[in-house]
Amino acid sequence: MSDVHTHRTRKKTRAKRIGAIMSIHRIGARLAGASPEQLLAFIEEQAPLWSDAALRVAEEHAARLVEQPEWVLSEVLLSPDLAPHILAQLPTKDHAAKGTRR
Repeated sequence: MSDVHTHRTRKKTRAKRIGAIMSIHRIGARLAGASPEQLLAFIEEQAPLWSDAALRVAEEHAARLVEQPEWVLSEVLLSPDLAPHILAQLPTKDHAAKGTRR
C-alpha cells in the first residue's frame, strides 16, 4: 500500500472519529434541557437501534448510576431459588471468591 493511500485512509478515519465526537456533543447539548420523561422516550425509541455491545455498556452504566433498593439485594439476589444460579457463575478456582467482594 502506498504512503499516500495510507495517509488518506488515516485522514478519513480521523475525520469520521471527529464527526462522531461532534455528534455526541450535539446530542448532549440538545438533550440537556429535556425532562426525564423526554429522555426515557428518546432512549426507548433509540435502544432497538443499538448493538448488543452498546446495550451491555448502557446497562452497566445505568446500574452504576441507579442504586438498587434494599429489597432487590435481600429478596432477589439472596433468594434461595436464585442464589445457586448466581453463585454458579463465579469462578471455581482457589480464592476466586475473594475477588468478587467489594
